[in-house]
Amino acid sequence: MRPQPPESLVRLLAELGLARADQLAALAGPARRLARGVPLFASVWVDVAARAGILSPFQAAEINAGRGEGLRAGPWALWRPLAGLGYAGCYEARRIRSGVRGRLARIDPAGSLPRSIEADMERLAQRADALDGPAVPPVIEVGFDRGQPWAACRWIDGWTAHEWMIHHGRLPGGLALEIAREMIAGLAALERAGACHGDIRAATVLLTANRPGRGCVAMPYPGLRGLARPAEGFAHADLPPEALDGLAPERIGRGEPPSIRSDLFACGYLWWHLLAGRAPALGGDGLAKLRAIVSREIPDVRRVAPDVPEPLARAIAACTAVDPSRRPSRPDEVAVMLGASDPASGRRAAGALARGIPRRTAWNRPLAMAWLIRPAAVAVAAALVVAAAATAIAWSLGRGGLPEVAEPQSVGVVEKPTPAIVEKPAGQGNAKPPEPNRTLPPSLTPSESGELVLPAGWAQGFDPASLRAGQRVRGAGPEATVLRVGPAGLAIAVPGVQFEGIEFVWDHPANESGDQQLGIVRLDAAEATFRRCTFRAASGQVAAILWTYPAQRDAARHDLPSGRVVLEDCILASEGATVECHAAGTLVLEFRNALKLGAGPLVRLDHAPRADEPTVIRLARTTLRESGPLLECRGLNGGPVGAIAVETRDCVLATRESSPLVLLAGGAGPEAFLDKLRWTGAGSLVEPKAAIARWQSDDGEAAPIDDGSISIDGVVRGRVTFAGSADLHPANSEATLWQAPLRSTAPPGIDPTRLPKPAT
Repeated sequence: MRPQPPESLVRLLAELGLARADQLAALAGPARRLARGVPLFASVWVDVAARAGILSPFQAAEINAGRGEGLRAGPWALWRPLAGLGYAGCYEARRIRSGVRGRLARIDPAGSLPRSIEADMERLAQRADALDGPAVPPVIEVGFDRGQPWAACRWIDGWTAHEWMIHHGRLPGGLALEIAREMIAGLAALERAGACHGDIRAATVLLTANRPGRGCVAMPYPGLRGLARPAEGFAHADLPPEALDGLAPERIGRGEPPSIRSDLFACGYLWWHLLAGRAPALGGDGLAKLRAIVSREIPDVRRVAPDVPEPLARAIAACTAVDPSRRPSRPDEVAVMLGASDPASGRRAAGALARGIPRRTAWNRPLAMAWLIRPAAVAVAAALVVAAAATAIAWSLGRGGLPEVAEPQSVGVVEKPTPAIVEKPAGQGNAKPPEPNRTLPPSLTPSESGELVLPAGWAQGFDPASLRAGQRVRGAGPEATVLRVGPAGLAIAVPGVQFEGIEFVWDHPANESGDQQLGIVRLDAAEATFRRCTFRAASGQVAAILWTYPAQRDAARHDLPSGRVVLEDCILASEGATVECHAAGTLVLEFRNALKLGAGPLVRLDHAPRADEPTVIRLARTTLRESGPLLECRGLNGGPVGAIAVETRDCVLATRESSPLVLLAGGAGPEAFLDKLRWTGAGSLVEPKAAIARWQSDDGEAAPIDDGSISIDGVVRGRVTFAGSADLHPANSEATLWQAPLRSTAPPGIDPTRLPKPAT
């Protein structure tokens, strides 16, 4: 008898307008072949439907995770996720009956929504006919599903300005000027309709792929944020920092609603961002971002982008005035500053953007069950993706980037710090280092760009005292430079230093230092970044990074400092904690494609964050293998605890059997901490035997914590098989077999091709 698909799946796909019952039943043959003797569970039918192009990868992952009902919003079916708004998730959606594409925003119901939100959103949709021009696509339809509001606007094909800058860097002055003119024209149309936008920033403004002459900018969802979040400010700093860009100071300090003048501030803020390649106000978390906007004037953009056209520089200075009374009162006033655009300039700008924005293709590959994919197939697919990316980059370079608009040239003198001395003393510690690859020079002089290049091989005796803020320190050549640090660790006291291609080695007996707290790197600054670095220590007491900031802990109670540590494409082989965190204030720790080996935790907090110390830990494609907890927090004393946000995306969390994902310790119970812990993400896998959380009292007694008391999302349990043994060779820690449905066919965890090869 021919097997039939589950009735629940048939009904769901019919409601979403994706497939009829007979179309799904016709996939019985491929389903049997895919299952290979395994019973035809619903996940098999979902997988086959994805192979046939009936489902997108996102839809298949959501259905397999039991969230298929959430793929519908009124008459729309969600197709794939887009860059979110911070307060709302965004999706490419298609009308169930007609297949027409649109952009749909789902407002996060976690926050308290205004009581009038439903009526206000209806009025927002009714105002769509009053708006003209392509720069401001209005909300055309709204609705509520299970108490969650949603809003849809027409489809716009393009990248956000944030995505554009990631791939192409800052914009040339001529192109930014044309974008500014189109944005002001859109705001003028909003003003004529008696409305304002309320959410203009790099993550919301789209650079479109329209044909030349039809406009190159779109600002969707006008008015939506003002309805969902009418109040902004320090009491509402629950959004990520990038979602707070462009908020006018009066909205933060005085709680004023959105207005045309606050929109003009956001425009000037965004144009500064486009020209500089970074936001004018920086902050590692929401509170720090808001303080930066309110507490200081935005500097003249010509200090960082000397090629800015004079009209645009004047408009930015006028729009970003802290006092709203000093800003232009209407978009037409800014339009006069910017000058008129001739048709040829508009065509050049649109053409330049269109060449940089690839057209998206329809999904035509299957979402296969991860444990049925052979490692060889995964490797071939990965190689094809890499080859395609390389071809695209080569094509872009061959075309010369943006030919119609001159690229900006950096102007200015780079200050050279005092040369750092690198010497080669006799071998110390337990192991004698091998001979260096080449003779080391007596001193190192920074390059013209100001970066410090360490010679290949062994670089002993490196003195970081001459480093300046924001300086880049990298190894010479493709092989890692081994930096053997002293017993006290490598002390970094200036913020923003970036290390690339360095293998940090601490190979001393623990008793060589009288300090009880040991770290390979002793970070006494607010920020640091490590890329393609390896951390190795011979002693289990040594942390990879010992972060102590600020030096005076009491000062943090008044200054509310913020800090950020980023580790990207790194191997973390210390038996101690990766980041031993003795810092105070608002903290952000990011791990991107990082491999953690050894018994210590990934992050250890020496105290429970206070109410004004929110802590964010983000992991993307990171693997914990035979390691300690992801998070260990000590010093719980029963007082109020600040928010702790953990985000894990496409990770493998294979801790030791004796180690939970979260370890809490102190004299009081864990209830206050668990109430503030919010774990989100997608596509991450946890070993079945791993405990989620465990409590440890001051006397050392441990007790498990009920998983139901923890808010955790985006993590599934399933066994995982690695390519080899747990050592410094990253290829051995690639996941080759896993038994859990994930959101894509790519292996979870690290991409070993991006990790450094061990030098020793």
